[in-house]
Amino acid sequence: MTATANSRAATLQRGRTSPVIHGEVAVGFERVADAFRANFAKRGEIGASVAVFQAGRKVVDIWGGWAD
Repeated sequence: MTATANSRAATLQRGRTSPVIHGEVAVGFERVADAFRANFAKRGEIGASVAVFQAGRKVVDIWGGWAD
């Protein structure tokens, strides 16, 4: 998935307490990235990734934090 008018690059970071979130989120799926980010900030997550497909099209592909 490339960044186009229908998606946006997601180096998404809110504040210093959360890790940088990398990947892409299609327009209309920003709330998924917000919930993912909240998992780090509010629930103490240290590393995670998520991919979401809709009708065979990848609409969310984000990751952040520690990988072991």
